[in-house]
Amino acid sequence: MLVPVILAGGSGTRLWPVSRELHPKQFLRFGSDMSFFQQSILRAGSLSEEKPIVMASEDHRFLVAEQLRELGVEAYIILEPCGRNTAPSIAVASAYLSESLNAPNAVMVVMASDHVMEDVNPLQVAVNALASEVVGGSIGVLGVQPDHPATGYGYIQCGEAFESRHHELWSVERFIEKPPVELASELIKDPGYAWNSGMFVATVDTFLQLFSRYCPDILQACIGALEGASRDLDFLRLDQSGFTQCRSDSFDYAVMEPLSIAADGVGILMARIDNGWSDAGSWSALAATQPPSGHGNVFLGHGEVVCEQTRDSVIHSSGRLVTTLGIKNLLIADTGDALLVAERSCEQEIKTLVQRLRQHNVGVTREHVRVHRPWGFYETLDDAVGFKVKRLCVHPGERLSLQKHVHRAEHWIVVSGVATTQIGGDTHEFGANESVFVPCGVPHALINQGAEDLVVIEVQTGSRLSEDDIVRLDDPYHRS
Repeated sequence: MLVPVILAGGSGTRLWPVSRELHPKQFLRFGSDMSFFQQSILRAGSLSEEKPIVMASEDHRFLVAEQLRELGVEAYIILEPCGRNTAPSIAVASAYLSESLNAPNAVMVVMASDHVMEDVNPLQVAVNALASEVVGGSIGVLGVQPDHPATGYGYIQCGEAFESRHHELWSVERFIEKPPVELASELIKDPGYAWNSGMFVATVDTFLQLFSRYCPDILQACIGALEGASRDLDFLRLDQSGFTQCRSDSFDYAVMEPLSIAADGVGILMARIDNGWSDAGSWSALAATQPPSGHGNVFLGHGEVVCEQTRDSVIHSSGRLVTTLGIKNLLIADTGDALLVAERSCEQEIKTLVQRLRQHNVGVTREHVRVHRPWGFYETLDDAVGFKVKRLCVHPGERLSLQKHVHRAEHWIVVSGVATTQIGGDTHEFGANESVFVPCGVPHALINQGAEDLVVIEVQTGSRLSEDDIVRLDDPYHRS
């Protein structure tokens, strides 16, 4: 029994301004009809017919559910109330499989939700080879053949090689965390080194034993959070007080590095994959997964880009026209509400820039102009003193909560679809080119009972137009 565990809780700050806290890179679509998360789910399905476990942030729960629904895939969705890195996520998944699903002997394959692979077949061969070996108590890791001196990846030093199920495996000597470029340049010359993909294979019992041995505090906190967990729609919410007490640490630091040093009976095995793997963790790494557009330039996004005398640059447009003249080696990312212009050599510092923006409470680190909700999404079209204009898209069969506002009134104009409105005690239907007024303080709801998306222009007027002026009276999505 092979169970995929998908870690989907990252924030992807190095791809700002396109990746943001409430819509990070794993849920974005770059040059594909599917997001990285959806590609990972399908990849997991090619490895096993078992229902995957998805470890996700509470903030992203409806993104996860919607993107799974688009694929027609069911999963166990476990929600983390706060980010605590990969070690607690894997500990929760291990304990959940052991206790809740009664599968302590199952083999777990831990995968990130935001990686790119060109070919799934080498992954299938490597995972199957490791799965057959780790039932004896070892743990497997997937290594990637390096092709450049990457400083954003960890490295694995390989030991002795041996054949297993027609696939070569290696013992692991040690792990090297994100080396400086000088060391990385030396490591890639030695065939005994590989990039650490962050994908692990072991039995549930082995994972639990390793946590108990090297970070028992993390394991106990995660077990407590599971014991206090509650069901909410299709989600399992970890107990907030229990999980927030857990320290933050990566699985590499908390378990794999001390294990590689201790050599206390648990073997570490590595299988190589050479299938165009990338963690797409930076703009250059993402650009490397896309075809170049000439002169070394890579264009991303769905907006129009026109360049003259431009070389070796990465340019992303989310909609409006971006033009360049006489530049080279630049990164330009435009999302309409934020513009990033940087030397490509500085892209690893984008994370520092985002941290600085957060200190100034800049909302563009958290939300896009398009904000996803469980019922669909809205986009802010204009925002000034006394008024705000939004475009709402309500998916078929969905509805906004029954709510009221203390400081604002709303005007709804139907663009397409049929809107069923509840305003006060009255229920009416409105079609395209029709409108309705929602007075301040009056309970109201907007419902789409049709078979197509309902698109509405909402004009808000009043003294306070922020999202915190919402008093929910009845919410089908159980939001606070």
